[in-house]
Amino acid sequence: MSAWDGIDEFISVATAGSFTRGARSLGMSTTHVSRSIMALEQRLQAQLFHRTTRIVKLTDTGRIFLERCERIAQDRDEAIALVGDRSDLLGDLRVTGFPRGEMSD
Repeated sequence: MSAWDGIDEFISVATAGSFTRGARSLGMSTTHVSRSIMALEQRLQAQLFHRTTRIVKLTDTGRIFLERCERIAQDRDEAIALVGDRSDLLGDLRVTGFPRGEMSD
């Protein structure tokens, strides 16, 4: 298990205000997202959400954790984009030249 496990799920649910909408935005099942967040809460030994049948709200701990997680996720995504958006060209470049006046049309 990675220390990152559950972070994206947590951010998504906190932002969406719902396990169902958070799961949908990630393209995951609600069950997977729910289990990931429960495992995250167990690792942290802290409750991140107040849950009822109708509402999901962040706890005070959840709000503090969300602020940090959003920054970390943004930094992670920027780092990945920085490496992935390299403009270095890779591969062979072949150039064919013709002497002046001998270019074929």
